[in-house]
Amino acid sequence: MPEYIEREAVLERLKQECSPMVFAYLAYLVNAIPAADVRPVALCKDCVNYGEMLSGYDHRLICHKFALTTKPNFYCACGERRNFGSDMREES
Repeated sequence: MPEYIEREAVLERLKQECSPMVFAYLAYLVNAIPAADVRPVALCKDCVNYGEMLSGYDHRLICHKFALTTKPNFYCACGERRNFGSDMREES
């Protein structure tokens, strides 16, 4: 699985560790790398479509968007994160 890093963190570390000439060259190389198109994953338990369904003695967790049973740590590409307050980063 690929790993993603913050470009600014890399540049800050290089600035601390390298001479100005070496830093200028390495910063040029780092800035030439294209950014990955990633976003935080919305697990089912954090999704707006996640809920409970009670039917008789059966207690199930379901996705209301697709009307399917699901597990709290599952996710799909259609997940929309609930607004949990100001401590969560907003997605664009």
